[in-house]
Amino acid sequence: MSSLRGLRRVPVAMVLLACVTWVPGSAIGADPPPFEAGGGAGWIEPGSKRHLDGAGAGLFTLGYRYSNAWGIEAFAMRGNNQPEPGFSANDMVVYGLRGLYHFYNPSIALTPYLSLGGGVTDFKGAGNESSALAGAGFKYALDGNWSLRAEANLHYGFQSKATDLSVFIGAVYQFGARRAPAPAPAPPAVAPTAVAAAAPPPLPDADEDGVPDLIDKCPNTPKGVKVDAIGCPLDSDGDGVPDYLDKCPNTPFGTKVDATGCPMKLTEKVSITLKVNFDTAKADIKPEFAAEIRRVADFMRRYAGTRVVIEGHTDNVGSSTFNQKLAERRAQAVAQSLVRDHGIASDRVRSAGYGESRPIADNRTEEGRAANRRVTAQIEETVTRNP
Repeated sequence: MSSLRGLRRVPVAMVLLACVTWVPGSAIGADPPPFEAGGGAGWIEPGSKRHLDGAGAGLFTLGYRYSNAWGIEAFAMRGNNQPEPGFSANDMVVYGLRGLYHFYNPSIALTPYLSLGGGVTDFKGAGNESSALAGAGFKYALDGNWSLRAEANLHYGFQSKATDLSVFIGAVYQFGARRAPAPAPAPPAVAPTAVAAAAPPPLPDADEDGVPDLIDKCPNTPKGVKVDAIGCPLDSDGDGVPDYLDKCPNTPFGTKVDATGCPMKLTEKVSITLKVNFDTAKADIKPEFAAEIRRVADFMRRYAGTRVVIEGHTDNVGSSTFNQKLAERRAQAVAQSLVRDHGIASDRVRSAGYGESRPIADNRTEEGRAANRRVTAQIEETVTRNP
């Protein structure tokens, strides 16, 4: 209840604070002095967790204003607070350091400010705790050195979690050298004849690009071409080809270009081979060769202009007529797999059988005959790509 009684006194102090703005002031015009010392009287109202009554208090400040807006200030506040029944703490003291931001306008006397800082809240008979402070106030200039001051602050104790209120009115004395800048000297009067004499003569510019020959690094620029500060044609995309010759003006940086500024194209041959082996007298594709056929299909999908001839072969076991038919069936089996299983267009795939006529190994050995029972293909394509 005592805390609530104290809060009823706070509006009175706030009215006193507001009345400061009615005192006739003075618009100083020059920057304020950097050092400040001040004092005042007011009220400290402890939070309900303090178990203290609100009481009158005094304030002392000492600060340095290192620009029109920013300043730093040491402060000390002391209130003659009395404890509620059953509690022993009294005499609330707050001291610390805070920064101030001034909303300064040299044409008016009133300067609002905000403050933020920290310090210690101390009580006689109950120890102390670290605290933070945030506040707002006004300084009202009376002349070049004296100002009236009014402010309100909230204090937060980190250990007790209590929030206190303080309000003060007082005076500030500002001293030290002012920071008003010296007026710029007026330029000396120059006689018209002297101006004419001082004007530099026109400099030669053979290619008429606006850059004098003396500093022109590209003295033969075609007429009408835009140039840079040293007289060379502009090259907006940095590809080494000036804009007026560049047929591809937005080439990505680092791309190799030709004489017209367009990306260079290179041609190269790409190729892939196919090899599938079969069992004796069989044209069935063995599972271990499925990946080989898929690899060729992927190549053909990547290079859409490719076509392939699948060639079938046999060993020399059996009659040549039988082997010719067997070779054709083997080639057809692989060709059908490319079309049916991998989606290659049928007009891109052709098959041919060569029987036993093109052996690649000795048919007198089992290893040689196994190598000759095969289907092969080679695909080549010439492609164009960027370098």
